[in-house]
Amino acid sequence: MSYQDVWINGKGVSKGQRECNSRYEAIKPILDKYNRPITVLDIGAASGYFSFRIATDYESTCVMIEDSTPLLSLCIKNGLDNVIYLKKRITVEELNKIASCEHFDVVIAFNVLHHFNDWRGACDAVFKLGDNLIIETPGPDDINACNQKAIPDIYNYLDSKNPKLIAQTLSHTTKVTRPMWYFNTPKTTITKAYIDVPNHNPPLGEVAIIANNNEKHIYFQRKKETKPWIKGINLRTYQKFNGVFPSRDDIAYCLEFTVLPEKRHGDIFPWNFILAGDYVELIDGGDDKALYDDKKALAKTIKEIRGKKAFLVIGAESTGTKLVTEILVKNGCKGDYGHRQEFDHSPKILKDNDLVVWRRSFPHDGNWPNLSSLVNLLKGYRITVIVTMRDWYSTSRSNINIKRVDNVGASYDLIQDAYLRIFQQIIDNKFEYHIVNYDSLIAEPKEYQKILLQSIHLPIKELVNITNQNRKYYHDTQ
Repeated sequence: MSYQDVWINGKGVSKGQRECNSRYEAIKPILDKYNRPITVLDIGAASGYFSFRIATDYESTCVMIEDSTPLLSLCIKNGLDNVIYLKKRITVEELNKIASCEHFDVVIAFNVLHHFNDWRGACDAVFKLGDNLIIETPGPDDINACNQKAIPDIYNYLDSKNPKLIAQTLSHTTKVTRPMWYFNTPKTTITKAYIDVPNHNPPLGEVAIIANNNEKHIYFQRKKETKPWIKGINLRTYQKFNGVFPSRDDIAYCLEFTVLPEKRHGDIFPWNFILAGDYVELIDGGDDKALYDDKKALAKTIKEIRGKKAFLVIGAESTGTKLVTEILVKNGCKGDYGHRQEFDHSPKILKDNDLVVWRRSFPHDGNWPNLSSLVNLLKGYRITVIVTMRDWYSTSRSNINIKRVDNVGASYDLIQDAYLRIFQQIIDNKFEYHIVNYDSLIAEPKEYQKILLQSIHLPIKELVNITNQNRKYYHDTQ
């Protein structure tokens, strides 16, 4: 059983250890007061229950910090375009770094402070993050909660700040209630332009954040300039704190559509983009001292965000691995779609290419491939597997023609064994994967190629001419 209720597509699908709906109702009055877009930080988001509900109910961007593996799957299942997930076990130092350059309208810290060794530092850090802070924490009578030694001190320290009690709900560890406290914590400035700004950069200067329930602006004293605040976080924060949702591919794809300003921006790098979920917005620019060409800087930023990526195209023999590899090669990937795979013979050339494709049929040269050996050579790459499938009868006839087997029955056994091995390795390696159907490729070659390339975030450069290689097996008279 998960800690929180699981929320997917507007409804709870399973109950967790902690009751969640009444706790969400307790924080809604704080959210309801806003008549403008807001940014919410959810520290220790667990299954994302509160962020998913806020993202659905309010004009917001919800930023979740959590090191739990299942949360990414829940982000994908919910499909919300205003959620950001930083997959990280956050430290006190990192919370302070976020506080130096980000501003949140609402900060949620439910049952996380007692998990920090430096609980006092964590408490002080969360008070620096935004305007409204909501904390839930075990009380001294919650004797089965972890880190018992610190719990009374945390409780007393928070209580000394005169919070407003907005809820008390049953603990999952002890038959007592846990308080939910609200703190009004106006934050009126940031001290850094972005999270890892070099020390040699000019200081940001005096910055004022002017916010109320209806409007939010940022004022730069050095430039004597006021600009509307954009909900979300700096793209550099996403980069440095292991952002995983939206995916880097999704963000890079969005960056492709950046409209360059008429006047040279001069600094189109990640720290000058705000990530709001499924879109990015370019900020600042126009500094006469900035030296960078806009087109080159944007191309470098896209490359940096995307990172190094490898596609492994795998499938049973005669299911279209060569064809799919050809499509990827002709649309930007380095690789070979013939029988000879250059990377098999010269794997060192991988380091010179950021976007590669490697093909493997199952079996390969008479043996069952072990994808782990390829993974070891692809360290530093984000790996996506593309599994090819084809009508089994046509696959079998093709296998007979190339003398892999003697009859259709033997081919069926070989195909079944191949896919059992393929999907077991996908599970073992926790690969992201896509399935490509050869029969759909020959039925709608142009449209299916476009859909494939879009789904794996490759720009469409060239569509491959495809002929129907299944027809001959159904129209011969042998």
